[in-house]
Amino acid sequence: MKRLLLHIPVGVACAALVLAHWSLALVLTIAFLTYELNQDRHKKDRAFKDIAGFAWGIALAGIALLVLRALN
Repeated sequence: MKRLLLHIPVGVACAALVLAHWSLALVLTIAFLTYELNQDRHKKDRAFKDIAGFAWGIALAGIALLVLRALN
């Protein structure tokens, strides 16, 4: 659970980068996934936990951004 929670801010940052330009979010996503999958290949640390936290961060920030947009 700690690892999932640790990676939520990375997902939030990724979603926030969409406000600047979608390509920044894409680059961060590709870099994060590349890093995690490479780390898992060498350490066998079950990277899906980290990737799940990243996805939760994107989802939570995305919902927050949608709500803020709806309120404006």
